[in-house]
Amino acid sequence: MFHPEKDIIFRIEHFKQHRPIAGTFFNCLTNLNKFVAYEQRDPFMIKNEMTENPDYSEWDRFAHHEYIRLALEEENAENVLKI
Repeated sequence: MFHPEKDIIFRIEHFKQHRPIAGTFFNCLTNLNKFVAYEQRDPFMIKNEMTENPDYSEWDRFAHHEYIRLALEEENAENVLKI
Protein backbone atom coordinates (compact mmCIF):
# COMPACT_ATOMS: atom_id res chain seq x y z
CA MET A 1 0.00 0.00 0.00
CA PHE A 2 0.93 3.61 -0.35
CA HIS A 3 2.11 5.30 2.81
CA PRO A 4 2.75 8.94 2.00
CA GLU A 5 4.20 11.23 4.63
CA LYS A 6 1.06 13.37 4.50
CA ASP A 7 -2.29 11.66 4.00
CA ILE A 8 -3.38 13.62 0.93
CA ILE A 9 -0.08 14.15 -0.91
CA PHE A 10 1.04 11.47 -3.35
CA ARG A 11 4.35 11.85 -5.14
CA ILE A 12 5.60 10.13 -8.26
CA GLU A 13 8.09 8.18 -6.10
CA HIS A 14 5.20 6.41 -4.35
CA PHE A 15 3.90 5.17 -7.69
CA LYS A 16 7.32 4.16 -8.96
CA GLN A 17 7.98 2.10 -5.82
CA HIS A 18 4.65 0.24 -6.13
CA ARG A 19 3.97 -0.12 -9.86
CA PRO A 20 1.23 -2.82 -9.72
CA ILE A 21 -0.67 -0.89 -7.09
CA ALA A 22 -0.25 2.33 -9.07
CA GLY A 23 -2.17 0.87 -12.01
CA THR A 24 -5.02 -0.18 -9.76
CA PHE A 25 -4.98 3.21 -8.04
CA PHE A 26 -5.41 5.12 -11.30
CA ASN A 27 -7.99 2.68 -12.64
CA CYS A 28 -10.07 3.26 -9.50
CA LEU A 29 -9.85 7.02 -9.96
CA THR A 30 -10.54 7.16 -13.69
CA ASN A 31 -12.51 4.10 -14.77
CA LEU A 32 -15.53 2.83 -12.84
CA ASN A 33 -15.82 -0.35 -14.93
CA LYS A 34 -12.23 -1.38 -14.22
CA PHE A 35 -12.71 -0.60 -10.54
CA VAL A 36 -15.79 -2.84 -10.35
CA ALA A 37 -13.98 -5.60 -12.24
CA TYR A 38 -11.04 -5.32 -9.84
CA GLU A 39 -13.34 -5.53 -6.82
CA GLN A 40 -15.19 -8.59 -8.19
CA ARG A 41 -12.13 -10.54 -9.32
CA ASP A 42 -11.34 -13.98 -7.98
CA PRO A 43 -7.78 -13.93 -6.60
CA PHE A 44 -7.55 -17.72 -6.61
CA MET A 45 -8.41 -17.87 -10.31
CA ILE A 46 -5.82 -15.18 -11.06
CA LYS A 47 -3.17 -17.09 -9.11
CA ASN A 48 -4.09 -20.26 -11.00
CA GLU A 49 -3.77 -18.48 -14.37
CA MET A 50 -0.38 -17.10 -13.35
CA THR A 51 0.93 -20.56 -12.44
CA GLU A 52 -0.49 -22.20 -15.59
CA ASN A 53 1.06 -19.62 -17.93
CA PRO A 54 3.91 -17.88 -16.10
CA ASP A 55 5.38 -16.52 -19.34
CA TYR A 56 2.17 -14.71 -20.35
CA SER A 57 2.23 -10.96 -20.04
CA GLU A 58 -0.75 -8.93 -18.88
CA TRP A 59 -1.51 -8.23 -22.55
CA ASP A 60 -1.45 -11.95 -23.43
CA ARG A 61 -3.95 -12.71 -20.65
CA PHE A 62 -6.19 -9.84 -21.79
CA ALA A 63 -6.07 -10.99 -25.41
CA HIS A 64 -6.87 -14.57 -24.37
CA HIS A 65 -9.92 -13.50 -22.34
CA GLU A 66 -11.17 -11.21 -25.10
CA TYR A 67 -10.79 -13.99 -27.69
CA ILE A 68 -12.85 -16.35 -25.54
CA ARG A 69 -15.49 -13.67 -24.92
CA LEU A 70 -15.80 -12.82 -28.62
CA ALA A 71 -15.95 -16.48 -29.61
CA LEU A 72 -18.80 -17.06 -27.14
CA GLU A 73 -20.67 -14.00 -28.41
CA GLU A 74 -20.34 -15.19 -32.00
CA GLU A 75 -21.49 -18.67 -31.05
CA ASN A 76 -24.53 -17.26 -29.24
CA ALA A 77 -25.40 -15.07 -32.23
CA GLU A 78 -25.25 -18.08 -34.55
CA ASN A 79 -27.50 -20.06 -32.20
CA VAL A 80 -30.06 -17.24 -32.17
CA LEU A 81 -30.06 -17.10 -35.97
CA LYS A 82 -30.69 -20.87 -36.20
CA ILE A 83 -33.78 -20.62 -34.01
